[in-house]
Amino acid sequence: MSKIRPRVSIVERASAAPTDNRLFLRLPQEHEWRKLSPAGIREVIVKKLSISPVWVGKIKPVNSGFALSPCSTEPREKILNAGNGLFLTGAKLEAATNWVSVLIPTVPAFLHKEQGVVEVSNSMLADEVERTASNMDGILSESSTRHFQSI
Repeated sequence: MSKIRPRVSIVERASAAPTDNRLFLRLPQEHEWRKLSPAGIREVIVKKLSISPVWVGKIKPVNSGFALSPCSTEPREKILNAGNGLFLTGAKLEAATNWVSVLIPTVPAFLHKEQGVVEVSNSMLADEVERTASNMDGILSESSTRHFQSI
């Protein structure tokens, strides 16, 4: 006996994708908290924001600092609202965003063209990314190209 399952469209799968509820504690490279373990970060966050330690589930180190996984939506909002208490420490508490990673293979600094050697500019890089990613149906937005210009 075979089971028949209805096909799920890509749009339905995308809407059913889990949302990223993590909060990111962004720390400058030389910040003293970077040396702390996740347990140490939990202790500092609880103390600085005056929140309950059970509100923060997992804490994982990431390149920009630490990723906090709150236990549910309500504590997540409370932690995010209390995040202003970290302002004077140099740390930032931010919600996760819907960024899409775009891998760019080796980008040369110069191109050899008929006109001679041309240096690759930020706008040339953004144009190339947009050209090669055009089949991604609008994932690269205007803000993405502004981000490339700031690099």
